[in-house]
Amino acid sequence: VTATSDTSTADIESRDEALRNMNGMLKERKQQFESIKSALDAEKEQHAKAKNNLKRLLEFKTKAAVKIKKAAETISALKKRDEQLRKRLKQANEKEAKTVVQTRIDTKAVVQLAGTIAESSEKRKQLLSKAKAGCSSLKSSLDGLKNMVSQF
Repeated sequence: VTATSDTSTADIESRDEALRNMNGMLKERKQQFESIKSALDAEKEQHAKAKNNLKRLLEFKTKAAVKIKKAAETISALKKRDEQLRKRLKQANEKEAKTVVQTRIDTKAVVQLAGTIAESSEKRKQLLSKAKAGCSSLKSSLDGLKNMVSQF
């Protein structure tokens, strides 16, 4: 074996070792790339979910605004109805005070008015119950959205 042959073999082994090292580094870089690509894909998916959740949140906001408006209208109508009933009751009381002599006629009117008031009161209770249920449903939906948003 000559000196040139030894040097050549050493050079070849050295180059082989360098190539193996470079191959290892390339595999390592490829794994890093795959890891980054996977993280980016996951981030894209999270972004898409967040965008979808935002869309649903905006839809919910619109529906909630409509429900709130309807509840406000119902409450306003109930207040107006209450005021009308108070006026009617006040008028009935004034009429009763003025016409004590006509007790029999006034008693009949008061009984009818009481029946009307009882019916109106029952209707008012039902409408308030519906408004309460709507508000409760809205609160429940808002709590659900709050939990959903807090997860992001």
